[in-house]
Amino acid sequence: MAHGAGSKSSNLQCGLVFSPRCAVCKEQAARIEIVLPHARPVDWATWDKKRRAIFTRYRDATKPYLLYEGPGGENGLVGDPLSVDEMHAIVTAFTAPYLPKRFARAGVDDCGGFCVRCRVFYCPRHWNISATGGGTCPKGHFQGLDPHWSPE
Repeated sequence: MAHGAGSKSSNLQCGLVFSPRCAVCKEQAARIEIVLPHARPVDWATWDKKRRAIFTRYRDATKPYLLYEGPGGENGLVGDPLSVDEMHAIVTAFTAPYLPKRFARAGVDDCGGFCVRCRVFYCPRHWNISATGGGTCPKGHFQGLDPHWSPE
């Protein structure tokens, strides 16, 4: 489940990386990483010089940050700063059992690709995402994936 996460969110001592796999094709459904204060992202060594410079310049190194890529979108090159409570909510959301209310508390609107009715994760390809920001899983369950979508 996680890289460096303890079994309880209060025991988190290093960053969390969660990469759920699609129930259909086993490809990555989403990538969720919490970068702890004064730490670097797990993939830092693979980042190009420009991305490293952007992250270093615009990130407040005294705060934990969320780097997110999922069926509903991503949160950019730097990510979003987190409070301790937000960080613990994300750790809880991505610790089994996976519950819709935990994703809502964590502010993960697309649930990291988790279909709340099937109780499994699907990748963006298998979500059959529409232009309206919602998606239909392989079993036909519709779910909103992008809360920021609106018609132009």
